[in-house]
Amino acid sequence: MPKGEYWRNEALTEDLDLGTRILLVGWENSFLSTTAIYQHGVTTLSALYKQRTRWSWGALQCWLKYVPTFEVLKTRKLA
Repeated sequence: MPKGEYWRNEALTEDLDLGTRILLVGWENSFLSTTAIYQHGVTTLSALYKQRTRWSWGALQCWLKYVPTFEVLKTRKLA
């Protein structure tokens, strides 16, 4: 990936977009069982709805960016 082009500011779900692009360029992704992530959980139904709506739109945005162009299907790096 070109230097400095890791996070796309317009991506609603930056982690999904970055992960997809990492796989498309052939980088490897590994699971670390010792990694911990701390975050604040949503505390209201309204906040939960906003979060899940953003995640849904972000997944759709990522799908529309990489699947219609067949970029995901063309690469053998995902096999």
